[in-house]
Amino acid sequence: MVTTTSALFAVPEPLGMVDMEAVSEAARAATLAQNRAGATRLEAAHVLVDQFARSAQAQAEQADEAGAGSRRPAYARLDPEARARDHLVAACQLTCWHAARLVTAGTQIHRRLPRLRSTVDRGLLPELLAVDIACRLAEVSDAIVSAVEDEVVARFTDDLDGGDRPTRNAVDSAIDDAVERHDPAAAQDAAAAAAATRSVRFR
Repeated sequence: MVTTTSALFAVPEPLGMVDMEAVSEAARAATLAQNRAGATRLEAAHVLVDQFARSAQAQAEQADEAGAGSRRPAYARLDPEARARDHLVAACQLTCWHAARLVTAGTQIHRRLPRLRSTVDRGLLPELLAVDIACRLAEVSDAIVSAVEDEVVARFTDDLDGGDRPTRNAVDSAIDDAVERHDPAAAQDAAAAAAATRSVRFR
């Protein structure tokens, strides 16, 4: 009897009766499927932001047609990113922090980071690593983000191919190093800002 465990790979059942190569291939296929599921979540976060933005725009246009008094005050309106975050909290049972990072990563990947998007879409990066990279690259200026993105994505895909899963600290360090190479002045400004936020003053 053969059971299809995913669209990517089929193994005989029970799994314990097959050889090591087949089990390893099944594990790789499951990892690829998991990574692609993460890519779908990131795309969904991006699409939600777009949908909420279009909905807000349509409501604003309707309010304008009905008269200025019909428009809701700014303080009563949530931005599309916040609405997408809240939706993902409920739909995916995420914390607000994780949902906000998913939204940031999804919008960055689909609007600003084409190489990272290609890598994610092919299932080559785990979701959490993709989120860490995208959220960190969100802080990099447009002038150098493409060069920094190319460098860090190439590095981390090589690391994963070699069996090394980068940590969040490794992501931060690699991006800081790349920013320093491509824009030393910006790196110094970022370091100064980080030091200022970490400083503690006593009176």
